[in-house]
Amino acid sequence: MDDWYQYFWITDESLVFLNACYSNEKLYNIVEFDLKNNKEMNAFDPFTNNKNLLTGNTPFTCSENNRLFYTQPFDMNVYELTKDSLTALYRLEFNTEFQLPENYKGMDFFELKQDLRYKNVVIDLNGATMVKNTLYVLYSPFCTELGIRHHITALNTKSGAMTTVRFGDELYEQFPFAHIGPLMFHKDCFVSYASASDALALDKAFPSDKNADGKLHEMDNPVIFFHKLKHF
Repeated sequence: MDDWYQYFWITDESLVFLNACYSNEKLYNIVEFDLKNNKEMNAFDPFTNNKNLLTGNTPFTCSENNRLFYTQPFDMNVYELTKDSLTALYRLEFNTEFQLPENYKGMDFFELKQDLRYKNVVIDLNGATMVKNTLYVLYSPFCTELGIRHHITALNTKSGAMTTVRFGDELYEQFPFAHIGPLMFHKDCFVSYASASDALALDKAFPSDKNADGKLHEMDNPVIFFHKLKHF
C-alpha cells in the first residue's frame, strides 16, 4: 500500500475497497485494490486536503442482494459503491435546530466536530441499508437535555412513508436488548453489542453455548446482537 487507509471492505478473493476518510496524501476517499496483482484498479471521491480525521464507524454496509452502500462524515447522501462507480442514491435532510455549513469541505474537520459536538445537528450518517423498498438510515445526533441518542429512520422509497425510532429513552419489553443502540447495519439487520455483565443485567439466565452450564458468565466476551428489520 502506498498510503494510509482507515477502513476496508473485501469484495471477493482478490479485490478490496479501501477508505481514507479524507485523511491521506492520495486525496481519494475510496480506492479499489487488486490484492493478487498488487495494483490499484480504480479510485473514487476525490478531496483537496488531508483532514487527518478519525471516525468510529465503518462507511461500508453490505445491504440486501449484496449491494454495497457507503456513507461518509458530514455528507447526508447515501451512496452505492460498485467496481465501476460511486452513485448517490438518496439525500436526507433533517429538521434539527442546527444544520451543517454548506462549505464544510473547506473547513477544519476536527474544529467543525468540536463546534457541533453539543448542538442538535446530524453530523454523520453511521450507515444505511435497504430491505425491499425500505431504506434504513442510522445516525446519532446530540439531543438537548438527553445527550447523544442513536436513531434509525425507515423510509419507504415507493410511498414516501417514514418512521423514526430513537434508542435509549425506554426499555422495550418485546426487545429488551434493543435499547443498547445500533452500531451498524448488516443486510436486513441492525447490529449492536453489550458486555456480558450488561446482558446479564437484563437477563440473568442469558444462554451461552461457550460454557458447560449453558449460561453466560459475567466475565465472558461481549455479546453481539442482530435485530432483524422489516420493510413497510
